Amino acid sequence: MRYLAIDFGERRIGLAVSDDTGTFASPLATRERKGRRQDLDALLETFRGVGAERMVVGLPRSLAGNAGAGEEALRKFVDALQQALRTARLPAEVEWWDERFSTREALTHMRAAGISQRQGRATTGAGSVDARAAAIILQGFLDFQKAQAERSSPVGEDEHEEVAEINTDAGDLF
Repeated sequence: MRYLAIDFGERRIGLAVSDDTGTFASPLATRERKGRRQDLDALLETFRGVGAERMVVGLPRSLAGNAGAGEEALRKFVDALQQALRTARLPAEVEWWDERFSTREALTHMRAAGISQRQGRATTGAGSVDARAAAIILQGFLDFQKAQAERSSPVGEDEHEEVAEINTDAGDLF
């Protein structure tokens, strides 16, 4: 399942996409905000272009975990985006993910790679700070989904037998 992640900011929208298995996130691009209609059209085109089936949207939270600045406007925008996707016959589920510190983490990685904040903000490609922040949001979500699936999957009888066999063999060593 392919995901499109959105890091929605006041001036820019960072985008990231997962691989087809929903395992790895990659920065995709940054779109300059140009107004609600143009932003919706650009995201609809991107969603269709990457073949995404679901969206992960970075949810702005305060340090205390409460609703952050801009959350209400973001939720309204995402509602409009979902409506546009339904109209285009591209219905997509939205997953919300805490975006706290994603930009800070992206900047830390960029500095470690010798890329300044100014350089990261000047580009609109996959190397932009906003696209990298969207990838951090998406990777956090994907890792959580994988961990949840691993916790909820029961261990099969074959696996129990294999573990018992390994334990028996290990006992012979001592």
